[in-house]
Amino acid sequence: MRPPLTTHLTDAELRASPVPVTVPVYPIPFDIAVQAGLKPGWRIMDAMGERQSMGTTATGEDVWHGNALVPAATAEIPYPGAAGVQMQLVCENAGDTLAGAGVQKVRIDYILPNGTEAFIDVETTGGAVDIAIPLIRFVQDMYAIQWGAGATKTAIGNIKVWEKATTTNVFNMIKAGGNKSLVPNRMVPAGHIYIPQGWHSTEAKSKRVAYRPRATCTPDGLTLLDGFLFKDDSFIIASAGPEMRLTDCVCALTRMKVTAWPDAVGAEGSVHYWGYLVDVSVL
Repeated sequence: MRPPLTTHLTDAELRASPVPVTVPVYPIPFDIAVQAGLKPGWRIMDAMGERQSMGTTATGEDVWHGNALVPAATAEIPYPGAAGVQMQLVCENAGDTLAGAGVQKVRIDYILPNGTEAFIDVETTGGAVDIAIPLIRFVQDMYAIQWGAGATKTAIGNIKVWEKATTTNVFNMIKAGGNKSLVPNRMVPAGHIYIPQGWHSTEAKSKRVAYRPRATCTPDGLTLLDGFLFKDDSFIIASAGPEMRLTDCVCALTRMKVTAWPDAVGAEGSVHYWGYLVDVSVL
């Protein structure tokens, strides 16, 4: 049934009206209310990523562009550890610098050793520059916020965050030609829980791939682990899968990622997942 037609009246007209005026109220969907900031302590946390030229590593290949770096990074994204490490922002092309045509400034979303989430803006130098945070436990995300005069507004070369003392440990990156990280690794900050809602995957080279979201907590989301458990599983080939539900709760300081197990070398694809990050003080 169609809702009743309503007339827009001024406050004065409403007060003067001898007949009560009923205005229909339509509930806002919960996810939209969270996105609009109408649910204090709740926010959407999502992650997207892709990988090309996959191998067939027996333990799986994390979804990210680490194999595009020079030198190529490991198939599994390393973890700095709870104590954190000193990190650097590194540009592989000299054009990504404050005076260059590429990316001039990057915002890094990171986790401190105590589990607090924070952000820092770092100017590019065309090489390596220390990030002015002594110890970082985890890099959540990174994206460009300032570019040169070029029309593309993208990185000329790869831009990565690595460990200063062990430069083979690359934790996050922006691929050349992009302006945001496509590394779907996340950590739940201290004092929060994560309530996953859905995820999907794609494969583009007609090579079957098993994608598995993984997290370092028990299935009930109550206990941290020092290894990754599977949270779901999807076999896919030459297609884009539908969004699938994820229903586990994830506790604070849990690390999450998606790993691929291709049947053959050369597969490529993408993944995305999302959910609600909730400050436990509002529960």
